Amino acid sequence: MKQDSTTSKRLRVRDGTELHCEWIRGSSTAWLVCVHGIGEHIGREAHLSRLFADRFNIFRYDLRGHGKSDGLRGYIDSFDTYFRDLEDIVAQLSSTHPNFRYTLFGHSMGALIAAGFAQSCPEQAPAPERLFLASPPIGLGGRGGAMVNSLPRGLVNALCKTPFSIPIGSTLNRHNLSHDKAIARNLETDSLSLKRLHTKLLFGLVQASREVFSRPIAAPCPIFGAIGGDDRIVSCSEALEYFDTHEPGADFRVFEGAYHELHNETDEYRQPYFDFLKTVLTG
Repeated sequence: MKQDSTTSKRLRVRDGTELHCEWIRGSSTAWLVCVHGIGEHIGREAHLSRLFADRFNIFRYDLRGHGKSDGLRGYIDSFDTYFRDLEDIVAQLSSTHPNFRYTLFGHSMGALIAAGFAQSCPEQAPAPERLFLASPPIGLGGRGGAMVNSLPRGLVNALCKTPFSIPIGSTLNRHNLSHDKAIARNLETDSLSLKRLHTKLLFGLVQASREVFSRPIAAPCPIFGAIGGDDRIVSCSEALEYFDTHEPGADFRVFEGAYHELHNETDEYRQPYFDFLKTVLTG
C-alpha cells in the first residue's frame, strides 16, 4: 500500500472540546484506531505507524487534558467522558469515510478506555473488528498499587464525586516502564508528557477499572492482549485472573520478564511482542 503523509487535525466532540488527532491515510479501507495511556501523548505511540502503515490507515488522538488536546492538564471530571470522546471520534470517522472498518488498540489507561467503549458500544458508533488491550490496568502493580486496589469501593466513589481535585506529582516510577534506561531519561525532557496528574483522574481510573473489569467485555469481535510478566505499573496476576474468568476465549499473552511499555522495551522483549501484534492484527 502506498503510504501518504501524516495529516493533523482537531476534531470537536459533543461538549465542544477539540482533540488533537493525526492519521496516516493510504488506500486501505481498514483503520487502526489507537488510544494512549495516562499522562502520555500520541508521539509515544509511533511504533504502531512503523508496524502497520502498510496495512491500515493509522488514527491516533491525544486524550483530553493530554498532549495537544484541549482540557485542563491531567484532569478529568468524570472518566466516562473518555468513553464518550472515543464514541464521537469513531462516529465521525465512520460518517466521513465510506466502508469504514477498524481495529481498536489501547495501551494502559487507553486499554481501559478501549475495553469500556467496546463493552457498551453505542449504535451510532460501529463496533471494532478486533480489540487489542496492551498492559490493561485491571489492577495496579507494586506495593502502592496493592494499597490502592484495597481501597473500599464506597471511598473511591466518594473521592470521584467530590468537586475538589489536587494536581500531584506522577505516582509512576519511570524506571519501571522499560529495561531501556533511555526511556526514563527521555520522558524527563518530553514537554508533552504530563509530570503532574489530578487526583480526580487517578481515582476515576481506579473506579472505571473496577466497573469495566468486573464483568466480561463481551465485545462483538475477537479480543487480544498482552502484558509484561514483570510489569510493576499494573498487575499481571490480576490481568490473568480476569481473562481466565471473564474472557477465556481471548488471546492474552504474558511476555515474561518485560515491564509496562512493551513497545519501548529492549529488543529481547520488544521483538516477540511486535511479532505477536503483527500476527493477530494482520492475520
